[in-house]
Order: sequence, then structure tokens, then C-alpha cells
Amino acid sequence: MPFGNTHNKLKMNYSAEQEYPDLSQHNNHMAKVLTPEMYANLRDKETPSGFTVDDVIQTGVDNPGHPFIMTVGCVAGDEETYEVFKELLDPIIEDRHGGYKPSDKHKTDLNPDNLVGGDDLDPNFVLSSRVRTGRSVRGFCLPPHCSRGERRAIENMAIESLASLDGDLNGQYYALKNMTDDEQQQLIDDHFLFDKPVSPLLLASGMGRDWPDGRGIWHNDGKTFLVWVNEEDHLRVISMQKGGNMKEVFHRFCTGLTKIETLFKDKGHEFMWNEHLGYVLTCPSNLGTGLRAGVHVKLPNMSKHEKFSEVLKRLRLQKRGTGLNCPLTRARMANSPPGELHCCGILIQPYSCFG
Repeated sequence: MPFGNTHNKLKMNYSAEQEYPDLSQHNNHMAKVLTPEMYANLRDKETPSGFTVDDVIQTGVDNPGHPFIMTVGCVAGDEETYEVFKELLDPIIEDRHGGYKPSDKHKTDLNPDNLVGGDDLDPNFVLSSRVRTGRSVRGFCLPPHCSRGERRAIENMAIESLASLDGDLNGQYYALKNMTDDEQQQLIDDHFLFDKPVSPLLLASGMGRDWPDGRGIWHNDGKTFLVWVNEEDHLRVISMQKGGNMKEVFHRFCTGLTKIETLFKDKGHEFMWNEHLGYVLTCPSNLGTGLRAGVHVKLPNMSKHEKFSEVLKRLRLQKRGTGLNCPLTRARMANSPPGELHCCGILIQPYSCFG
């Protein structure tokens, strides 16, 4: 692996005490859980693809904390990571997801008819609505650990599968490495384009390797349904539109996501899932449904109020940068706590992906 020293076999010549990272100044979930004894027990283990505990924790070691939020501090390199290193990851998941225990079973409901409300948000304040999730393809390593060949294979599967969508989901794929300047600018103007990773959290985890090879964006003709390929997860599926009709956004999200999953299964590739974790993704914060639902709202005077910070704290929200391409906003959306406020919008309610 071309990042860090995590695959250096010579580290086993040194004691666990000598190799244990200095976490004394760290403020993330990994640092809260990992002890010298646990590290000693896990450091010689690895998943079938070769992912080690040092790979799991590297991003949390390199990044002690965050000025606004407690980051997770670890990532998975493959589906087996969550089993091989469960001694570390189970307590992190329980802490990050509000008491979700190792014995709990996950339930996902993607029937849009079961959504109550969502079509009555005040258009005078709600500028746009958005629902997104991630999905991982079983049998492939996750972005922190995948090879160039794996990444390209996932991209090819995505291109073939998404090309089969029709009707209002008919669209086009844009490979990042082949984009013209005009195409790139248009996607930036539409707030669709994910940028080259610049956050130390992403870079330390290994997600930025070989950029932009194997990455791309697909969107439908109406620009209301899009899929990111090989960013932080194999797939990021997003439904969005102007205005406050969240019910309509969620219906399109469920319909499109179900069709994509069926298309992948038809090619012999199912998504990573189990009855405890739900859908398996790179960051433990996104396990479960992996779903985030949010609205951008216009609040011209609220931020000027002297009690603005107090209100955000009580609602479990936070100030964030503006737009998908703002470095602050994109720094680590996967590590956002239950609920977040952007300068241009807020998520509609506190949430957990296991909820």
C-alpha cells in the first residue's frame, strides 16, 4: 500500500508497547476505545485482503481531532474488517450510534409509502431537499484498501448498470479523468461534483490514491438523481431537487436505489449487508441505512442572534461551510454527528443511520 507504514512487516520485530501510537492529545472515537492491551491483541491480525489494525486506525492517529466535532478516527478496508477487528469497532459503533449494541439487529425500510409527511415544508424557507446514502459491492475491497484494478472494475460495473436506467432516471456518466473544462464547470455550478480529496482525514485513510483514476459522476437528465463512483464509498446515491418536497425526493431515492441494487445483483454482485450492521460502508458512522436526509434553508437573521450558538447546541446542529465544494463542508461529512447545520442549510432532524 502506498501510504503510511502500516504494511511494514518489520514492525513485528518491535513490541506492542513500542508500536502503540501516542493518543494522549487525541479526541476521536478510536482514541477513546483503543488501549495498549487491545492493540497488542489485534496488531498481528489481518483480514483476508491484508487489512491490519494499523490500517484501521491510521486516519485517527494522523488526525488528533476536529475543531467542531469528534471524528470517528478509523475506517474499514473491506467487509471483513468489522468482524476481524470487532473488539475495537463494536465499542466505537455503540458509542457513535447512541448505544447500538453488538447484539442488535438492523432494520432498513426503503418503502417510500411508509414516509409520513415530508411534502409540507415551507417553500419560503426551504431552498432544496436532499437524500443520500452509500453502497459497497461485495467481493471488493473498500476505497481505503482497493487496488487500481478493483476500482476500475467497480467503475465499469457502475457504468454498465446505470446505463440500463430509463424513464426519468435515464442519464449519463462522466469520468473525472475524461471531463472537459465545460463539463466540469457545469457540474460544479450544479453542486454535483465532488472535488479531489484535500482533507487529511481522507488522505490519511488512503482514499485519495491514484486520483482521479476510476472515479466519476453519473446523473439523470433532470439532474435530480446522481451517483458518485469510488469517492469515499464504492457508490454514493443522491436524490435532490429544489424546494421542500422531501417526500418526492425520498420516493425517487428509494425507486432509483432499488433499481440499482437489482441491476448489480443481475451481474452477480450484491451489496455488502448483514443483519447486525445493515449496509456496510467505509466509515463506521455510515453503517446501517447509510442514509442522510437534509434540507437547505434560508435563515437570514438567525445567525446574527446572540443565542444562535446555544440554539445549535440544543438542537445538536453545527455551523458548516457553504456548498458541496467548500473544504470545510467536504472535510468529513461522513463523521458528522446526529444532525448538522450548513451555513446554507440544516438537516431536517437528528438521526442515526441505525434509526
